[in-house]
Amino acid sequence: MLRVYDGAQRLVVHLEGPWLHPVLWLFSEEGASACRLLAREPGAYVFDSVVGTAALGCYRLIGVSRVEAGLSDSNAAALARAWSMELSVRRYVEAIECSAEVDVASLAAKNGGLPDPEAVLSMLQRRAQARPAAVTAAWNEPAFAQPDGAG
Repeated sequence: MLRVYDGAQRLVVHLEGPWLHPVLWLFSEEGASACRLLAREPGAYVFDSVVGTAALGCYRLIGVSRVEAGLSDSNAAALARAWSMELSVRRYVEAIECSAEVDVASLAAKNGGLPDPEAVLSMLQRRAQARPAAVTAAWNEPAFAQPDGAG
């Protein structure tokens, strides 16, 4: 589950889908207005049920500076600090068990310690294409639901 909030802390869109598909949805035509809001509106933020280094790489690419998580780990916390992102977590675990997290660590090792967000997004998009899944979007702010971002 992923929620996007505007700068006034109002829910804009609630996303449901497996794995990192809701995060990747932000990069789709459908999610473009939510992505722009996160990039441009001061105070806009996301709440994501699980935030690891893979999700953080995508949020960094968008320009998100504040992320709230239901669950995260120390690797994501360290990466958020390195990127000067605010990460608030309800529950920490030792490690998020996901092969994408292993791949992000490999990308970081090849990039001097920090993963390249573009490379993270590309890796996740390849994985998502191999295992497509539906994402449902419930817009609370209907003007943002327009694909061209009008409104």
